[in-house]
Amino acid sequence: MIRARFLGLIASAALLAAAPANALGDATTDALDDALADARADTYVPATTASVHRCGRVVWNGASGVRRLGSNVRVTPNTRFVIASVTKPITAAMILQLVDAGRLSLDSPVAAYEPGLPNARRITIRHLLSHTSGLPEYSPDDQIEELAERRPRHPFTRPEVLRTVGRPEARPGARYEYVWTDGGVVSTAPDLANFTDALFDGRLISPERLAEMTTMGKGGYGFGIYKRTEGGRRWTGHDGYSGSGYEAEAWHDRSRDVTVTVLSSSSDPEADDTNSSQIWSAVVRAYDRSPAERSPVC
Repeated sequence: MIRARFLGLIASAALLAAAPANALGDATTDALDDALADARADTYVPATTASVHRCGRVVWNGASGVRRLGSNVRVTPNTRFVIASVTKPITAAMILQLVDAGRLSLDSPVAAYEPGLPNARRITIRHLLSHTSGLPEYSPDDQIEELAERRPRHPFTRPEVLRTVGRPEARPGARYEYVWTDGGVVSTAPDLANFTDALFDGRLISPERLAEMTTMGKGGYGFGIYKRTEGGRRWTGHDGYSGSGYEAEAWHDRSRDVTVTVLSSSSDPEADDTNSSQIWSAVVRAYDRSPAERSPVC
């Protein structure tokens, strides 16, 4: 029921956002298209897509590059990418829906749901969402790694995943330690913007849960989200990096009700900043120079 409600709300958000794409005027649209293409070229990624939403409506979608190197198949705004750790705010939102429905408590020990997890009687759902559980990153497991290499599409079971969880390294709540683990969800840039809009506009969870989610705790981290600054403005959201060659950005400026998402198809582990972050910044700068930025607040 909760899953159906969540998907229904996302569908409603998509309908609300169904304004004509690229509704900013030719000059601004061209500027955003050029910013996306130039940033892709500067970062040498094969493909990238982006979406800008304002006041809950799509105002521009863009795409640059090809699906596969050596091919002539161009990506479109509806091309799907792995979103890596941008799965974290989606997971947090679904958990908070269960809290709103009275089916979970943030302070419930996870032993009630997964008693085999190390330190399960002391770790709460709140600790997991805020990366303060004291549990480490996944530990190497020879059998799991061999299975992943031999059968990359294998649908891992919960027991298989939990076998890779190592022993606690800290007392629950004592410190923040980011865990890279994510869910391998795929999305498009416009759909990810629909979700981000719906989340921060209060259409997915109650105001009380949204306030808890966006309160930054240890490490400057909330529940599946954190903050960044671009162009003197504060953005709330998350980024994602996948070793399989995908990166993602989903950020919302609550002061203007503006969402900008970017997906890209290549990762450079040697770069000082992720490629998708550089592309996202270029799109934001182009938008901030546009007449739309100077239009009245919603």
